[in-house]
Amino acid sequence: MRKLIAIAGIILISAGIVSAKGLKTYKAIYKKNMEKIILSHGMNMTDLRHQYTKTLDALLTQVKQTGDLDKTMATINEIKRFKKEKNMPNEASATPEIQNQQIFFAQKTSVYEAEKTKSIMSIVSKYDCALEGLQKKLVINDEIDEAQKVQKERKEILKAEAYISAQAFLKEKEKKTAVTVVKKIGCLRTTGDVLAAAIEQKAKFVVQFDKLSASIGTIRPGAALFGVYDKDTQSWEVWSSSHPGGPDYHYVYGYPGGGKVGSLRKAVRPSDNNINLWNVTFSFDEEGNVFYPLGTKQVVGHLQVPSKKGSANK
Repeated sequence: MRKLIAIAGIILISAGIVSAKGLKTYKAIYKKNMEKIILSHGMNMTDLRHQYTKTLDALLTQVKQTGDLDKTMATINEIKRFKKEKNMPNEASATPEIQNQQIFFAQKTSVYEAEKTKSIMSIVSKYDCALEGLQKKLVINDEIDEAQKVQKERKEILKAEAYISAQAFLKEKEKKTAVTVVKKIGCLRTTGDVLAAAIEQKAKFVVQFDKLSASIGTIRPGAALFGVYDKDTQSWEVWSSSHPGGPDYHYVYGYPGGGKVGSLRKAVRPSDNNINLWNVTFSFDEEGNVFYPLGTKQVVGHLQVPSKKGSANK
């Protein structure tokens, strides 16, 4: 799905057709890829429902063999309810075996919804970015009527049900995680893309290691590290009052030329959802979760880009 979005974004931005036909082309590409996103999510949910049904059927066979009438009836009733409603109940089952499966279903649903939301926000932002460029070119070419049509389309995409649902999901996630969502940088609107884009544009960031259980080099549990990335030199300037050797000293690691401290063995780029802090590379996701070691989903902290009114230390 990520490859799909990336390819679609490249097509949208690079097409460069300045005419009514250009708008028509953009709309067709956008519609096609939005349909693929919705279809992919639908297939995921269909598979999950099928898996839940199979698990309940297996559970029914199991509890019958124990002779437990209450669990048997609870399982039968859940099978009937789910066949009709196709979703989780407002209140979890009192039967532990069923409750565990309901929790798993809800967690997977949340994961799939997050994936769909990220894809929708990404394709909408790229579409809007392409239309913004097209609109400007049409105005420059004195095609005002066509420019107004593009402007109208840009407003319409923000009223689409899929986009509104995605926005609502992000706001709900923001409330639960207390992770600040950067609303817009350039043409981007998705959380993960915006974090990466903000860092690439030299925005100060902070990583709070509130989930770290043991020190990683000079990075201690609970530490707050502040930093800035320089895309031109591919260097990471990071500082913290918690550094044991040089509190608030700005340590710089770069690639390939190195920095004030030393050089990195390979380039570390925010666009790859990676950050480097004092020569240690971490990954991050669209919610600002920071993972270590690389390639794992072990959360060790949280990444934020403070607002201009906020503080980013020194």
